[in-house]
Amino acid sequence: MEQFKNTMKNVWHKVHYVVTRRVFAGVLMCAVTLSLAFGISVNSHVVTVNDGDDSRVVVTMRDDPYQVLSDAGVSLDVHDAVSVNADDAVIEVDRAVVVEVQADGLSTLVHMTEGTVADALEKADVTVGELDRVSYKQKTPIEEGMLIQVDRVAYEEYTVKETIPYETKYRYTAVLQPGVTKLDKEGANGQRTLTYRKVIVNGEVTETKVIKAMEVGESHPTCACPSLKIYVAERETLLHLVERSSANGYHHFGRDLIQRNIKDGTLKICGYEYKGYCCQIDSIQAYFNFNQTVMTEKVRKALFPAEYPVYTKVRDDMPARYNNEGKASNSLIGNGCIIEGTVINSVLFRGVKVAKGAVVKNSIIMQDAQIQEGAEIDHCILDKQSVIRRNGRLIAPAAYPIVIAKNVVI
Repeated sequence: MEQFKNTMKNVWHKVHYVVTRRVFAGVLMCAVTLSLAFGISVNSHVVTVNDGDDSRVVVTMRDDPYQVLSDAGVSLDVHDAVSVNADDAVIEVDRAVVVEVQADGLSTLVHMTEGTVADALEKADVTVGELDRVSYKQKTPIEEGMLIQVDRVAYEEYTVKETIPYETKYRYTAVLQPGVTKLDKEGANGQRTLTYRKVIVNGEVTETKVIKAMEVGESHPTCACPSLKIYVAERETLLHLVERSSANGYHHFGRDLIQRNIKDGTLKICGYEYKGYCCQIDSIQAYFNFNQTVMTEKVRKALFPAEYPVYTKVRDDMPARYNNEGKASNSLIGNGCIIEGTVINSVLFRGVKVAKGAVVKNSIIMQDAQIQEGAEIDHCILDKQSVIRRNGRLIAPAAYPIVIAKNVVI
C-alpha cells in the first residue's frame, strides 16, 4: 500500500510538471503574440499613393516615401518626381514626359513632369530670336511625344531699278471729230525702283517678294480726260480739308485742296484708272462733237452697256413714224418723231418732225422742234420747239456749229 502511494505521488509530480510547463509556454506565446500585434498596430500607418490615374491605399510601417512606393510595387524612372502630403498621408507620383527640341541642326530630348514649350526650350538651352518661328506657341503645355521645331529666320533686302516702256493709250473725246486723233503728250520711258525682301529659313531662301515699289517719270501719249474729277473721301476728312484751305485763303479744289495736301504728306491718295469711254463737255464745240461720236457703235456700247441700263424720264408717246419717203441713217431717233424727209448722222430728241423733202445732216435737234418742207440744215444745234421754215437753209462748218435758241422760228 505504501509503495502504491509513493508510485502515484511520483506520477502526480511528473504530470504537474509537464502541465505547468505547457501552460507557461502557452501563456508566454499569447503574451508574445499580443505584444507583436500591439507593436504593429502602434507603428503602422495608411498611405494613399496616386500614380496618374492609378490610386491605391497602402498600410506600411515605413516612413521613407520611396520605400513605401517600392513596397507598393510602384516603379520610378530617374526623371519622375515624387511629392508627399504628410497631413493627408498622400504620395503623388508625377511621371516625366519626353519632349524633343530641334534647333540649329541638333535634336535634344528633354524630360519634364510639367511646364510649357518655353520651359522646354529653356531646359534645352535654345534661345528663340525675334524673327524665329516655333512650331508651337510658347505658352502651350508640354505633352508626351511633342516635337518642338525652331526655325531660324532672317531677312535680306536689295533694290533693283527697272525701265518701264511707255505705252500708247487712246481715249475718245468730244473735242475732236470722229476718226481724228491728236497726240496729247509725247511718251517717255519711266523708271521703277523695286525693293525685294528675301526670307531665309534655316539658311535657305524660301521666299522672295516685293515690299516696296516706286515709279518715277512714267508717261504715255493720250487724248483728253486726264482726270474724271471724281473723288471718294471720308466726310470728316473732306470737311477738315475744306476748313483748312479756306482758313489759308485757298479755294481751288484740285490745286489747293488736293495737291497742296499731297505735297505736305497730309493726304494719301490712290488713283483708279478708268479705261472706259470718257469726255469732257465744257463748250458748244465739245457738246456737238460728243453727240457725233455717239453715232459710233463702240461709243454707244460703252455708254449704254446692257448690264448697266440707263433710265430716263418717261413720256408716253408713240414710236417714231416714217412715211414712204422718210429715210434715216446712222442716227438716233427719239419716240414720237415723224420722219417724212431725210436724216443723216444726227440726234433727234422726242417729238421732232422732219417734213417732206427736208434734209437734216450732222445736227442735234431737241424736243418738239420742226424742220418744215424743203428745209435743209447741216452742223446745227436746235433747242426745244424751234422751227426751221419751209425751204430754209442753215449750213455751217463742222468746227463752228450753228446754235438756235428755244422757241426761235427761222
